Amino acid sequence: MPPRTAQQQTTILLLPYIPPPFIIIIITIIIIIIIIIVVVVVVVIIIIISIIIIVVVVVVILFLIIILVSIIILILLLLLLLIIIIIIIIIIIIVVVVVASAAAAIVVAVVVVIIIIIIIIIINIIIIIIMTVLIIIITI
Repeated sequence: MPPRTAQQQTTILLLPYIPPPFIIIIITIIIIIIIIIVVVVVVVIIIIISIIIIVVVVVVILFLIIILVSIIILILLLLLLLIIIIIIIIIIIIVVVVVASAAAAIVVAVVVVIIIIIIIIIINIIIIIIMTVLIIIITI
């Protein structure tokens, strides 16, 4: 077997470091962090929107209560009590629906993040295996 030239020797020394698995792992961690930040921002936005919806609904319902009270002053107190009870029930139902939708959004976001992280990890393992096999084949 003829002696290796300097260029061949350098190439053989560099092979295990092209591409380094550490860079792939660092890029994966950065991608996962970015995905988590995006999901957190989306969840926070959904929660803020839910709170805004609750506030608007409560203000509108309070405005309706004021109008109803001004009209119903002439009507029996029992009707007024009945309407207030119905409005309170509607507020409770709307709040429950909005909170449930925010909770559902959080659950969906967490599941999506977990699935994306699993997919990225599987892809990284496949890339590292392929690179290792290629390095072994090239060095042989």
